[in-house]
Amino acid sequence: MNDPIFAVRRRSATRSAALVGAGTWRWKNVPEDLAQFEHYWPSIFSNTVQWLTAREDDRPVRVVPVRDLFDGGEPVQLTGQVYDESLVPVSDASMEVEIHAPDGTVTPYTMNPIGNGRYTLDAGTFPEGTYRYEATARREDVELGSDEGVFAVGALTLEFKETSANAPLMRQIASRSGGRFLDDLSMGDFERDLTAAAGAFAPVVVEQEREIELRRRYIFLAIIIALLGAEWFVRKRSGMV
Repeated sequence: MNDPIFAVRRRSATRSAALVGAGTWRWKNVPEDLAQFEHYWPSIFSNTVQWLTAREDDRPVRVVPVRDLFDGGEPVQLTGQVYDESLVPVSDASMEVEIHAPDGTVTPYTMNPIGNGRYTLDAGTFPEGTYRYEATARREDVELGSDEGVFAVGALTLEFKETSANAPLMRQIASRSGGRFLDDLSMGDFERDLTAAAGAFAPVVVEQEREIELRRRYIFLAIIIALLGAEWFVRKRSGMV
């Protein structure tokens, strides 16, 4: 048989992969008419390495927030997965979630099944802070497993939610502050208005007079005394009267 064989195996926490074939290095050097298949060999190699080195997650219950940090006013959403002892998805489990607020308040929720062992929860909005959640899965009063984690809610930032210009608000601010609102169609008037307004400005000269009595400044008094003492010392050393 001239076809290559690619086999993978996962047993317990061990993963292995084997590629049986000759001349695999040639798979990257394909002729021009097969250029569309050129990426196959790098993809096989990188995906195999990623699969072999990925951490095995054999938890029966896995619940995570869609993001670690939610914006203020944004609904908090959680997604979950449930498996049995053989890691077969369980779609008829009861998923109960308790969210613990920073002030100690505990709010219970029930996740909704969406098929193939997957569950989702829209818990609504929360005030700013760091929250902790605990999830437990049961089927016929038998606990299948549990999971826990944390998520955070940031401050409400409306200016980042709506980044487009608010023309009516800008006109109102300009009118109340004595300015003028210019959009992209009236920017040609900016230079003319600036030139016209420049004539209304005149240079302003401010003069201030301040007198300082040196005798009231201890640093100057010390300098004067030091100079007089130096003069006296020089005159005495030179024999001058």
